Amino acid sequence: HKYRKKHRPNEEVVRRKNFIATQRHIDKHNKAGKPWRAAHSKFSDMTDDEKAISNSTPSCQFPPA
Repeated sequence: HKYRKKHRPNEEVVRRKNFIATQRHIDKHNKAGKPWRAAHSKFSDMTDDEKAISNSTPSCQFPPA
């Protein structure tokens, strides 16, 4: 895994669901023929709330899967 994150066992299920939802968003975006390609980042397994409070991505949110 590129980002080498370590999650507590009780977080793993939620993180995996977030990652899969992000993958669906990426696939949908990339299949739509947009001028830029979406890809995973260190934020791919975060909740929208976590992304919103991150200084790096104040408005990075995805629609519900």
